Amino acid sequence: RKKEKMEKGEDRMLQKTKELELRKSLEQPVCEGGGIPLLTFFLSIGIFIILPIVLLSYTAGESSSSDIWKIFVGVSVGLLGFGFFLFIWSIRPLLLRPPPAPPARFPLTREPTNKSPPKSAYVLVNPKGGKGASVAIFEQKVKPKFEAAGIKVTKVETQYSGHCRDICNTISLDDHDTIIAIGGDGTFHECVDGMLKRADKKIVKLGLIPGGSGNSFLSDFQLEADIEQSIDTIIEGYISGIDVIDVRYGPEESHQVYSINVIGYTEDHCLSALNVEGWRWIFGKARYDICAFWGILKHRSSTATVYCDGQEWRQAGLALFITNTQYFGNHMRATPSASLDDGFCEVACVDGTRGEVLRYLSLIKTGAHEKLTEIKSCKKIMIRFPNDMGLFNLDGEIFPYYHNTLEVTNIQNAYLMYVPSKDRYKSLLSQ
Repeated sequence: RKKEKMEKGEDRMLQKTKELELRKSLEQPVCEGGGIPLLTFFLSIGIFIILPIVLLSYTAGESSSSDIWKIFVGVSVGLLGFGFFLFIWSIRPLLLRPPPAPPARFPLTREPTNKSPPKSAYVLVNPKGGKGASVAIFEQKVKPKFEAAGIKVTKVETQYSGHCRDICNTISLDDHDTIIAIGGDGTFHECVDGMLKRADKKIVKLGLIPGGSGNSFLSDFQLEADIEQSIDTIIEGYISGIDVIDVRYGPEESHQVYSINVIGYTEDHCLSALNVEGWRWIFGKARYDICAFWGILKHRSSTATVYCDGQEWRQAGLALFITNTQYFGNHMRATPSASLDDGFCEVACVDGTRGEVLRYLSLIKTGAHEKLTEIKSCKKIMIRFPNDMGLFNLDGEIFPYYHNTLEVTNIQNAYLMYVPSKDRYKSLLSQ
């Protein structure tokens, strides 16, 4: 037994060392692995643009009837024409007429009819999140409206990354029936993950008010930027059971986390937005699109195998994402048919030529890409990776997987959340 414990300890140390090395690799510039695309780009510029210009410059002093003039002009025009043809051929999928975008769809299969307005609520505020806007949102909008509605409010400020998770995991729920977070997807992910792992198994109603840089979860309800309507939704009191994704990323009991939004994996870190945070100050929200474009040019495909409900489906390709919501990332409507309460995850793989993938991503914000790929609904998903250990993205956080396996299970109606009524949703669409 002592030997077995020592071996397990050594295994954990090796895993931790490798995880640190993988995370360290994310600090490398996003051009990592892009040597061939860069070389191809500059060679194409040189051969099909610069060389013809140089050849034409030599003909400036030559007579149009001379053989040199005819040869140089002919070669120049041929190179320019062939280069233009190659360019058009590579982007031809982008020139096709886009399919119609699917209409907006209420993200619940059952219209919420159960009303249970909060009586006493914790409101979690990150004083550093959303450029400090969370404190102002609480003081100027949430607190006055809640108190006017007769709701007892207890403000709780978070102090560090992961504090929301710790609060929801340990805070006393004896005198409060609701936890409300002011923030984005990461904040709400921590709340759900922390509450569902409570030792006492207590669950209270949850609410979310947009205050972070990413609010794709609320995009399903058209509330991603509407603070007033989000507050009114909570006060109105309609609740619904919401699914959660149970993710097992290793053999230990601690290798488990709950996802509210999306799990993403790519062989190239740019495509899954794993190494873009260092570029936030330069590109802002555009960092996702810019790095994704660069990842497409590198075109590094994965041989990871995806299994849906016990059946082998396909290889992951350039990118794989598993969602619980219609939207993720920078307001991308990746899975328009997803519902938050149907007991299923949606899984999709992105693959094809560079032009086809660019077309796919050009349509993903409206959901028009849905007819260009297969999106599968599953209760259980397993991914077998070629590498024993790697990294994946979960609700904007970076996690390692161990022993070349990731297991994903949808848990239906795992928690209760304040949601807009269908009438309120329709009014939000018409705004």
